[in-house]
Amino acid sequence: MMADPQRAQKISAEKGIGNLSVYDLTPGDARQLEDLVEETESDIVIIDQIRNMNALNTAAKDITRRMDQAAQEFRAMLKRQDVLGISIAQAYAGEHGKKVVWYGPDDIDSSRVGLAASGDLVIGIGADENMLEQDRRALSIGKNKLGDTKKGIITHFDLRHSKVKAI
Repeated sequence: MMADPQRAQKISAEKGIGNLSVYDLTPGDARQLEDLVEETESDIVIIDQIRNMNALNTAAKDITRRMDQAAQEFRAMLKRQDVLGISIAQAYAGEHGKKVVWYGPDDIDSSRVGLAASGDLVIGIGADENMLEQDRRALSIGKNKLGDTKKGIITHFDLRHSKVKAI
């Protein structure tokens, strides 16, 4: 999608979801994002890799502090604009690149507490070597302010077409 935002928008319009807008704000910040939300009257904002977003209120070089601050600014913007926010983050693979099947809220790369703390719902996608070979992934709820966090499902992905084939 980000490789060609205009093409993504054209395809979404052809599929009947013409109200989808794709923007590349890399690195961008919460103020720029808020301007777009106001301009487009968005109801949902999805941010891919919040770790690449600039934090307005910090000069920290440390990625953890910068990412945590950016997440807090993102959450504050969502509240001001009364929109749903979804943040996609990379999972922490550990010192030896271990594969994790069931993720929890403290499994976010470079943010063991802050990013998960700023969200209401944390969904993890994991797999071990066997699952990767079979195109299967585990979807787990690492945090849910509204309820249970122990539920998870195994899915089968059609990686070539980026679709879930079976749950």
